[in-house]
Amino acid sequence: MEKFSFPKGTDVTLDKTSTRADRVTSTLHSTINKVTAPTRSAVDHASTMAHESIDRLTVSAGHLADRIYEKTRHWPEESLKVLDYSKSSIKHNPYEAVIFSLLLGFIVGQLSATRHSSNDD
Repeated sequence: MEKFSFPKGTDVTLDKTSTRADRVTSTLHSTINKVTAPTRSAVDHASTMAHESIDRLTVSAGHLADRIYEKTRHWPEESLKVLDYSKSSIKHNPYEAVIFSLLLGFIVGQLSATRHSSNDD
């Protein structure tokens, strides 16, 4: 194995070389930090804005869900009341219910026939 030796007259020591390498390394790290700082700041800002937007959307969705629940929570009870009223009306007025059903069927049939004949043109 060959030994490495500096040429005569060269005043270089390992300490000076390692100190110079440390300075170069430090300068490179500092330069990288200076170059990436604006990008890091922009990414942090974008990340913060995205998280805040998600938080605002979550709160808004929660309020909307609460409002919808408050407005619709009585619907099952109301639909049962309508169904009971309809059954009661049919029991008490069976002839009128049959006539009303026939009349409603006739009107729907006429509307449907009119719509189909106008589409054929």
